[in-house]
Amino acid sequence: MTTPAKKAAQKSVYLLGSGLITRLGSGLAAQVPALRLGRAPELGSGRRYHSIGSVEGRERLYTLLQRAIDQALVEAELTTDQKKRLTLFVGSTCLDLPLHESA
Repeated sequence: MTTPAKKAAQKSVYLLGSGLITRLGSGLAAQVPALRLGRAPELGSGRRYHSIGSVEGRERLYTLLQRAIDQALVEAELTTDQKKRLTLFVGSTCLDLPLHESA
């Protein structure tokens, strides 16, 4: 007999789109040139990070998440019905992300 847990474990998972926001830039295409240089590009005023403007605090987190989600949705080319059934996975190296999630 196949249990519900075993049946769920047998289903395939497909990753159709991804969004990537790092200090090197927004999107995969922005990462490659900086990685080839071996350092973050200068963005004026001696800053070596990807700027999203004057957005700060919790609003910054939501802005970055929305940009990454938008990138993934464009790349995945999903229909409206598929978007309704979508599962979203978020990963981050941001050490204070749990603080933002609990706020």
